[in-house]
Amino acid sequence: MSDHDFDDWGARHHEAERAMMVAPIATLPALRAKLAYMKSGELDVLEGDEHYPAPIDLVLRDMDHILGNGEAAQ
Repeated sequence: MSDHDFDDWGARHHEAERAMMVAPIATLPALRAKLAYMKSGELDVLEGDEHYPAPIDLVLRDMDHILGNGEAAQ
């Protein structure tokens, strides 16, 4: 794989990872899958940036949604 192809693959992987984390969920199995991904990957769960919340905040949002608390985690 060329350096360009590798960089392109990495950028697409990063974008897909963020999209998966941002996707709102409403079930415990989906929450477990998201937490398992966070545990197994190299994802920094405490750091976000100006365009993307910290993954732990996204999980808290999902938990509030599951518990019926709306957007309380934000």
